[in-house]
Amino acid sequence: EWNPFEALADELVLCVFEQLDFIDLLRVACVSRRFFALGYRMHLAFGALDLQSYWMRVTDGFLNSIVERCTNLQRLSLSWSGGGRNLLSPRGFSSFISSAGAPLRCLRLACCTFLTDGCLRTVVAAAPLLEELDLQCCRAVSPAGIDCLAALAKLQRLNLYNTQVTTYVCICYMCI
Repeated sequence: EWNPFEALADELVLCVFEQLDFIDLLRVACVSRRFFALGYRMHLAFGALDLQSYWMRVTDGFLNSIVERCTNLQRLSLSWSGGGRNLLSPRGFSSFISSAGAPLRCLRLACCTFLTDGCLRTVVAAAPLLEELDLQCCRAVSPAGIDCLAALAKLQRLNLYNTQVTTYVCICYMCI
């Protein structure tokens, strides 16, 4: 049976896919094998993933389902994820970052209730190229957890607003 979508050139389909957000791209990939292949190919070009507006849907299972598609991820925003309902756990986040973190340059984790000192140690180990890290309002991170960030040699921007970190700790960090 003739399918009109099969008659469309790949370039045209990719132009349409570029207008979709990440969640819709995942949905479209389920329509056909061709859309899956094109969506996957397009996603490999994704350098950034902003999940902040989907904070209430980001779970351990969701991150686990997309980890294989995040091999070239350079910018990631999970701000607000976890949402107080423990949808995202420290273990789930650490597993995701361990698998997808190597190319990361920018990581935004503002207001993430799941974030712990252990998560930060995982970030340091898995994302050595990190240049920007946003930990605004991450109240579970202690000054001791911040100490491990000194190993991020390329870190240029660090947001610690409204955390437990004091001015003294920040000055000590800057002097390292």
